Amino acid sequence: MRRVFTFLSFLITSSAFALYNGSPTLPEMPENAFFLPKDSAFSLKANYEGDLVLGRNLKASSFSDPNIHSLFNGAEVSFGFIDRVELYTLLGGFNSTVSAFQDSSYCKFKIKESFGGAVGVRAIGIFWGETKLGFDAKYFYGWPNLESLQKGSKTVKASASSDQSEWQVGVALSQKFAIFTPYVGVNYSKFTLNFSKFSHDIFSGKIKIENSSPFGFLIGLGICGGKGVFFDFEARFFDEYALSSALGFRF
Repeated sequence: MRRVFTFLSFLITSSAFALYNGSPTLPEMPENAFFLPKDSAFSLKANYEGDLVLGRNLKASSFSDPNIHSLFNGAEVSFGFIDRVELYTLLGGFNSTVSAFQDSSYCKFKIKESFGGAVGVRAIGIFWGETKLGFDAKYFYGWPNLESLQKGSKTVKASASSDQSEWQVGVALSQKFAIFTPYVGVNYSKFTLNFSKFSHDIFSGKIKIENSSPFGFLIGLGICGGKGVFFDFEARFFDEYALSSALGFRF
């Protein structure tokens, strides 16, 4: 029980990486905006999104047991149509640490604050009263800024050519209870992180890191009780272990 309370506390307080799925009701949540009338066919929302990845199932040639720990914070602007479809763009910053083993030596790639962003679309596909089935698809791209490299006991400052990308499609089912909307879902994703042209010979050639388990499971909770404002909390499992949070304002 103590572990459960610790987990819930961490989930709620996390500033919470980049492919948060979100509630199936997001296109219509909240129903009322600050300035636009309730029956407007179009809506505009500004959101904060944060994502904390605690670990991920990865693979990389010539490396064993690769893992990543990362933190992303960004701002999203979304354009909604008839409270059923949203197009959105997300821009922000992330930092991460990739760890692995090579020839029994511990290796670490440390990435300092870097720029990244995503474009996507979410839609409510089917609904039965307050039960809704929603879909989300997005593409994320980042420019990791390598800070240091470690192999065994040797750590050096270094740079490299690098890029990071991920696309994801997800589907989730939600049920509204007063101001609370819990949801569950699954997603399929393709994650790639590339390093090449290292400035130090501690590593050489090209290193490609990918996710080894494309399917994931997610649970979340949306809260929307006031005009124009909503909150959302989400946890993801199987392909990665991550916590996300979002705060949005509808104009």
